[in-house]
Amino acid sequence: ENVRVTFNIARGDIMHLDSLVVTGTDTILNADSIARELPLQPGDVFHLGQYGASADTLLRALQAKGYAYAQVLRDYTADTTRDRAQAALNAVPGPRVTVDSIEINGATELGSGTIMRQMTIRDGDLLRVSKLLESQRNIYNLEMVQLASVTVAPDSLDATPTDSTRATVLVNIAETDQHQADAAIGFG
Repeated sequence: ENVRVTFNIARGDIMHLDSLVVTGTDTILNADSIARELPLQPGDVFHLGQYGASADTLLRALQAKGYAYAQVLRDYTADTTRDRAQAALNAVPGPRVTVDSIEINGATELGSGTIMRQMTIRDGDLLRVSKLLESQRNIYNLEMVQLASVTVAPDSLDATPTDSTRATVLVNIAETDQHQADAAIGFG
């Protein structure tokens, strides 16, 4: 009635990367300079985790320049007889995106003014993911906040839903209970 299953995995030969080409960044980033900063470099062992990390590095660089909806497509070929690989990262930046409005939900006790003072992004700014995360951390640092979320609103909530160059920032707050009493009993 007991079943025992054993898997024997024979590791194949190590595959090395011959080339890594970055495209789609011509007018935004210097492809050669960004390629030097990627975790995976030509001559390295071709590791899919490092390849994914390289795509993420390129994506973050595009987002830092205001291309909030950028995507990075991956393409590689592997020659298993020669143990060599060639890879490409193809950036699709899309338009630069600016913030058209900031909508705050759930800040009944704190008020929207308090929340806006914690925001590092304003109407008219380029939409940068790092600024959204920084704003969320700032809001979390308020003692009256139990949960905070700072994201790009879905298209249905955008102030200008058909314009992909503008986006609404959605701030959702869950405040902590403000009326709390603690009691303790002791003797000495």
